[in-house]
Amino acid sequence: MYKLVMTSGKSKKTILAPKGTRYDDANDYSIVVKATYENTSLLLTGDAEAVSERQTVSNGSDLTVTVLKVGYHGSRASTGDRFQDKVNHKVVVISVQRE
Repeated sequence: MYKLVMTSGKSKKTILAPKGTRYDDANDYSIVVKATYENTSLLLTGDAEAVSERQTVSNGSDLTVTVLKVGYHGSRASTGDRFQDKVNHKVVVISVQRE
């Protein structure tokens, strides 16, 4: 299991994905990071899709967070049901472009 943890003062950052080195889709190279500062934590998923989400869930990390940033702008290719079931969050943020 690959996991990189960085701490600095009251903050902690844990890189949960990517775990592999070869993916068919470039989005699965997106870094998934859990960042914690005092009592607030965020799960930032970039453009990670289903493959990366499965790896994030399977690595046994605590996925309890205050804020979940939805993957790949809320597309069908990301933030699937299994991933949402495993991530215990209070707030969801979706990054989209206004046209």
